Amino acid sequence: MPHLHPKRLGRTHGPDGQQKHLKCIIEGLKAFHLSLPFFLVGLVNPLFHPGIVDMVGRVKALDATVELITNGTLLTQEMSRQLIGAGLDHALGFTGWSDTR
Repeated sequence: MPHLHPKRLGRTHGPDGQQKHLKCIIEGLKAFHLSLPFFLVGLVNPLFHPGIVDMVGRVKALDATVELITNGTLLTQEMSRQLIGAGLDHALGFTGWSDTR
């Protein structure tokens, strides 16, 4: 399944190249006329990326299912509204593991 790692985009391509790289991925997916789930993930938290809402919207414009995997620490009511407004379909959150039995 296609996935986009927002933090890697920033490190590999710099701030100015991020949108160009995302556009390249989107154009490639359009060429194949695929409607696959698209996961936005990060090593820490994709919500740290300042362009995450825009990324969700641009991928959703492909008529794809957009999913976000986050630890939820930055997921506020306002961020939730923005992501839903941009077309986010699913969010999966992990807060950590505990050793309770």
